[in-house]
Amino acid sequence: TRVRLADTVGALRRFTEAEALARENIALGEAKEWSLHESVVAARLTLAWIWSRQERWTQATELAREVVDQNHQTRDSDSRLALAARHLLAECLLHTGDLADAEHHAAHVLHLRTQKLGTDHPYTIVTRLDLARVLQAAGRDHEARPLAEQALSTAERVLGEDHPHTEGLRKLLSA
Repeated sequence: TRVRLADTVGALRRFTEAEALARENIALGEAKEWSLHESVVAARLTLAWIWSRQERWTQATELAREVVDQNHQTRDSDSRLALAARHLLAECLLHTGDLADAEHHAAHVLHLRTQKLGTDHPYTIVTRLDLARVLQAAGRDHEARPLAEQALSTAERVLGEDHPHTEGLRKLLSA
């Protein structure tokens, strides 16, 4: 519950409060020697997400990578938490300039989310957008454009014309 509260407070851009809640959950779990418990790993992921929203990319990348590694020890690679961690790691790597690793993680997440959730799921749509951003940043517009075009028609239908991810796809295609 504390992790979900931290997520919600973070979404409201109350980052100091959200970070305190996430850190408290991590400390409580570690005090009980539950460092790999799902709630503690989720709190680390929330903390990495908060840092990414503050553009603290180096810190966010390090923590997101740690969460990905922890998920390999305790859960399936296609679990909800594992995919969320890889997706965040891909975003962080894009912003720190490690485009090859960002592409690797984004492509992996896209493959698994498409397989598990289908092409119309909002998480699959945003993962396509993020992979297209990585490809575009790598100077591979010839790969990014078809991916974004495919995702745009789905986003317009599923998310609506004015959704931020739909607008992000349009912006990518207009560049």
